[in-house]
Amino acid sequence: MWGFDLGEEVGYRLLADHFNPRCEPQWSEAELRRKCADAVRPGFDKARGWLLETPLASSSYTPAAAPLAGPRRSIDLSDIVGQAGGPAGGMPPIRPPIVTPAAPAAESKPVVIRNYKVISQENGGTVGKAGCTPQEITAAILTATDNWPKACGDALFVPGPDAKPLWLADSTALFSWLSTHAGQSRGYVEWARGDALPSKPEYFAHLVRHAERYDDVQTHPHYPPRPGVYYMHPALPPGGSGAFDSLLARLSPADECDRAYLRAFFLSLAWGGKLGGRPVFIFEAASDGRPGQGSGKSTAAMLAGKLFGGFVGISLATADDMQIQTRLLSKAGQASRLVVFDNVKGTRVSSSIIESYVTADMISGRQLYTGEGQRPNVITWAITANQPSLSKDFTARTYPIRLIPPTYSPAWSRDVERHVIDHKWQIIADILTELQGPRVADLVGGEWSRWAEWEDDVLCRVCDPRPFAVSLREKRDAMDDDDATASIVRETLAEFLRAKKGVRSAETLFVRFQANILAEAIGKLCPHGNSAVHVSRWARSLTIPGLRHGRSITSRFWEWRGTTAVAEEAADWDDLPI
Repeated sequence: MWGFDLGEEVGYRLLADHFNPRCEPQWSEAELRRKCADAVRPGFDKARGWLLETPLASSSYTPAAAPLAGPRRSIDLSDIVGQAGGPAGGMPPIRPPIVTPAAPAAESKPVVIRNYKVISQENGGTVGKAGCTPQEITAAILTATDNWPKACGDALFVPGPDAKPLWLADSTALFSWLSTHAGQSRGYVEWARGDALPSKPEYFAHLVRHAERYDDVQTHPHYPPRPGVYYMHPALPPGGSGAFDSLLARLSPADECDRAYLRAFFLSLAWGGKLGGRPVFIFEAASDGRPGQGSGKSTAAMLAGKLFGGFVGISLATADDMQIQTRLLSKAGQASRLVVFDNVKGTRVSSSIIESYVTADMISGRQLYTGEGQRPNVITWAITANQPSLSKDFTARTYPIRLIPPTYSPAWSRDVERHVIDHKWQIIADILTELQGPRVADLVGGEWSRWAEWEDDVLCRVCDPRPFAVSLREKRDAMDDDDATASIVRETLAEFLRAKKGVRSAETLFVRFQANILAEAIGKLCPHGNSAVHVSRWARSLTIPGLRHGRSITSRFWEWRGTTAVAEEAADWDDLPI
């Protein structure tokens, strides 16, 4: 490495390929690289390259593999890239632009990647080195690799196995990627050290700033493609294969309305439209006298996740806002387009937990090991439940899908999952084809809901939503329990006030009290906890006749005014006798 000026990387390859296989136990890569790094440090009493002019003694050693003989070999980095996708935009009809893997060239000009240039002194031909600028190194690498790597956030990415991105989060990952492919191409990358030479971390930081930049990398397509997104996935087959129809035929929606909404649910995961512009899909069992279990609610929701890279499953019974943020901003969560709140039982689905996420353009919050993180909201939200209980405002954000138990066979589940695995990309191609197809109906002013863009781009390509309007309203009303809940809360509060103040009926009272009194009265009914904060927040989401939340200059309070109260001003809680 020093005497023949072969450099650290070639030394590592010699140790890894010819020396390490004979060791018991073998050295780790980190140990070998540390030895190589020590071997090329300045301080040896001979000049670097001093053996280049020294005659070599003969040797009887025959290596197991062909050694690195002759002059140093160069690397053609154009062979590194195995497969690339393409950025958003310019998509031809039927499917997004996908560049299939190019066959490696039969012959290519070797490319040497160095951070220095070899120069000769005029006064005697002494070989020296001058540092390359980061711009020169970047130009050489991007030219040799057909503009790889590219940047997203604080990391670089290149095509990896299975047409998925390989992330290069630091200089070690970058140079490991270069070196691995260099060895496969019978070449090497040499990175010298010196005061005037850019270090690996310095160059990595430069490349992150100046490489072609994207806001996001997706391993599954969108239609329309989202701006600033690099799509990296296998080439899609032609659409219209019928694989998507065959998948839906294996499920059992209760009626034509449910069938249309189920189809729109799958299309929503491939829709690249408005951020935060997707409704919440409620999967529930049809109320036909049979039990709700076994209707395929969870199966239908999770099959969509398997098509589009997985899903995030969250339990509303235990999750809070912070936990949901952490899950959605994790590495796996960032790659998921579907969030499933599965098997909601005995829990009133509250808009305070989900509502802000559903309509937000960006989801931001605490990201583990990073700090503040965010992601674009292309999430499709699904809830599976038996007889779901929703707030009045939240029902307007939902599209209910009722399922009946399918015709089971011992292999039904295996058959459905196998169909998704075997025909995944045909199903996705069919979905994209449908998203680009003609609209079944065109709505006019006054017929749009708060999800107008989604209805125009997705739902109207599946069905004419107008004949289903009455059915949709009835299903939403059946899930709305605000009126029933408010009635129960009012009765409980009135009984508490009557007992505490010793009156015949609470309807004669006009009294002001603090949140802790309200929590004592109705805390057991609150689905989010019995603290004063949780109870107050929940009570404000309900419309309870006679109960009003107010504030003064110094405090916040609650007021109860019974239907037969005659006082003009509310009495303070402590002023009334107990």
